[in-house]
Amino acid sequence: MHRADADRVLTLAATSGSAGRGALLAFVYGLGIGIPFLFVALAFQRGMSAFGFARRHARLVTRVGGAMLVAVGVLQVSGAWTIAMTWLRVHWIGGYQLPL
Repeated sequence: MHRADADRVLTLAATSGSAGRGALLAFVYGLGIGIPFLFVALAFQRGMSAFGFARRHARLVTRVGGAMLVAVGVLQVSGAWTIAMTWLRVHWIGGYQLPL
């Protein structure tokens, strides 16, 4: 958050015509700043259980990750990676329309 954003909100709240409206604007701004932190805290709490799984199965996670790295390396050296990415771009991403 930039200091200028807070200054703009406080200036708007002070010049909005009434103390009630100014307080409402400041409250909504505070919610906009605080709610993402609450979401991150909840996600972090859920993520800790996933990290617990990874910690308990560290050898398996390491081997699967290493096998994936070797597979991608072989695909890149053979040229199959470029072919696969081109196919994905043409067939999946090429026809995608943005919703807005």
